[in-house]
Amino acid sequence: MSTESKNPRGLPIRDIRDDLQQRIAMCEEAITSHQRAFERQQAELQAAHKLRVENLKTALVNYRRLLTMEEVFQTPAAIPAVSTATETFTATATATAATTTAVAPKQPLADFLYEEIAQKGPKTKDELREIAYAAGYYPQGEGGRAIHATIVNLVRGGRAVERDGRYVAASIKQKELI
Repeated sequence: MSTESKNPRGLPIRDIRDDLQQRIAMCEEAITSHQRAFERQQAELQAAHKLRVENLKTALVNYRRLLTMEEVFQTPAAIPAVSTATETFTATATATAATTTAVAPKQPLADFLYEEIAQKGPKTKDELREIAYAAGYYPQGEGGRAIHATIVNLVRGGRAVERDGRYVAASIKQKELI
């Protein structure tokens, strides 16, 4: 069979139906290939999105737990229970708050201790501990290590200096030397 035919005027015409079918097949193959690539990219984006949202949800839960724990430290009378892990801590803090008549301190322990030595002069570690207890920090007397660590951090941070077992506020010159 001849691939040429004649048009109505009698001129020879080449039969291009095979070429057109090849081009149709190429277009269908390109569409299928692009659709697969799109679906693959879409799946990758969905997986990345899902992972990011899961990480954010985990961070959100952790931040909420930290906030609850911080609220427990700041306001022992209003202790919300967050999870089983904090229930023991919550019960202990509630019992401590119930037996305590002292008012909860209003500023961080480090700032309080620094103000004591800056305004009232040198103090020993034991004097600072007793002053902190009297001010409502660790009302059951259990904060000895925390108070010691705070004093050590004041010295390391250059806010206080130890002289003959007594702690004094560091002067500007002393802070520059540290």
